[in-house]
Amino acid sequence: MKQFGIIVFLIALIPSLSSLAQRQRNYVYLFDCTWSMKKPNDIWEKAKLFMKDDIQQLDNNVNVTIVLFHQNTAEPIRFKAKDFVWENIETQCENMINASQRTGICNAWDLGLKYIDKNRNNYLYLFTDGTENVDKRRTDAVCERIKKWCLQAPNNYAFFVALGKEIKDKPDVKKLIAATEACDRAFYIEDHLGPFGAFDKTIFNLNSHSIKNIQSVFSDYGTFNASVVCNDEYYKVSLRDNKIKEGKAIFLIEQKKHPTSNHQVHFVVKANNKELHICNPDLFINIDTRDLANLDLGQPSGETEGQYCAGKAETYSKFLFWEGKEVENIQVDLGTIFNDQAKKVKSCLNVSLDIPTELKNKCKLYYNGESIGTTFEIKSSDTNSIITLEVPHSIAQKEYVIGMEGKASGLETINAEENLSYVSSIYFEHDVCWHPMKVLFMWLSIIIVTILFVWFVFLKPLLYPRIRLSRIELSSRKGYYTNKKINGAVKVVVTNKYKPQNWLNKLFCGKVLFIKDDIWTSPWEITPKGRKKAAKISLHGNYMITPVTSELSNYGVYQLDNMTTKETITIKIL
Repeated sequence: MKQFGIIVFLIALIPSLSSLAQRQRNYVYLFDCTWSMKKPNDIWEKAKLFMKDDIQQLDNNVNVTIVLFHQNTAEPIRFKAKDFVWENIETQCENMINASQRTGICNAWDLGLKYIDKNRNNYLYLFTDGTENVDKRRTDAVCERIKKWCLQAPNNYAFFVALGKEIKDKPDVKKLIAATEACDRAFYIEDHLGPFGAFDKTIFNLNSHSIKNIQSVFSDYGTFNASVVCNDEYYKVSLRDNKIKEGKAIFLIEQKKHPTSNHQVHFVVKANNKELHICNPDLFINIDTRDLANLDLGQPSGETEGQYCAGKAETYSKFLFWEGKEVENIQVDLGTIFNDQAKKVKSCLNVSLDIPTELKNKCKLYYNGESIGTTFEIKSSDTNSIITLEVPHSIAQKEYVIGMEGKASGLETINAEENLSYVSSIYFEHDVCWHPMKVLFMWLSIIIVTILFVWFVFLKPLLYPRIRLSRIELSSRKGYYTNKKINGAVKVVVTNKYKPQNWLNKLFCGKVLFIKDDIWTSPWEITPKGRKKAAKISLHGNYMITPVTSELSNYGVYQLDNMTTKETITIKIL
């Protein structure tokens, strides 16, 4: 029997956020499919539901990888969150658990690491109710991986959720708890398989002379009601909209009075929803009261730092007579704010760009409208700090990241931190799409085809029913004779004057059959009569039919007398 309830490891690589949008996210789920998840622990359905709900709340552009495992690992399931189809994944889970063996946590962990994307925020979940028993070092091997992960990634968060009684008393669990406690970004959560998460930063730095709002990434992407408790003498801290949502929390900072010396603000984030467990609710702001030459980078509001999102560039080829869009310009605002001290000494930030090979000599870059290569200078005298990317149609459709590193000159702090280098990146997507006119043609075609389908399949048979009788034979004693197929026609007109039917009318309304001869002194018609194998006869002029009827039935024989010419015509329905 496995030694503890359910363990969930969430390992999160959470680098800095985008200044215009959050850095794109990448989720990797390692899901234990050993039989003990069903019996005796009875947590199989709960664990599946947790994973399902977690994926469903993700943003459409999030990358997701699921690794199912027991002793061995299955082929990873990879998709965009917008393409999530739970039924297919659940079927694979059920197939996997029916062939369950031992628990190979390390194998799954090592495979999951292959799908970490250095250009995204990465989250690695491990769902298991057992300890490692494939690797000979067992739990020690898992602890080594936690330690290595925490050392290699500066923003690495592990969440250990254990469900079950007296779990802490198990020797293997105590080792895992010790491994998480040894890292300030690892957390142990007991008996909880609901929403949980942690903030990416717990300590922020601000200068008292340029107070701005701050943002912290939250590992869970859901929306939760929360509030802030802050009893600081100098600063008021509140949570925007009293919500943690879309994987972030924005804290509004107001200065009540200026501190006389360096100061630390302590505030606590409390979830109003009891189901949400915040692992690190205590956050701190270090306030520097010195009037230093400082540069703030991020949104104009100063809420975020890190990766800048330039959005999506859409290009398309020429279509028929319409020119294509061979280039699209997209922009990103670096949001640089030099304070008065920085402007006095004419400080600047010298920036170098690490441009991917696929973009070199293809994608042109401009800073405030001036062409740049791989370096440019952000001056304190600049009124704007706009980078424009000229994205050509010739590059591949994919996501691109341009590295950006800045070295300060004349500055004392960047974002209120005494680190005079700034590392970030610019993220954008290139989408090779259809020409708008091609899209218009496609939709018009779909609409036209749909209308035609509805007309020919539903409306035409209803509005213009066809005659279901097979043939009609007309004959007289004076030698007149004709035999015509009438099945499928919408109308038969017997006349001495022929009126041609145009092809459009014939196509959309059905065929009108004309039987022409000088014997007919006035026209008469045959039309369908319901769904029966019968037809309606409509006489005009001096005609009389025997037997008297308005309906022609299958295999019927009738006499049609012309009262003007005293001629009798025999009608036979064949």
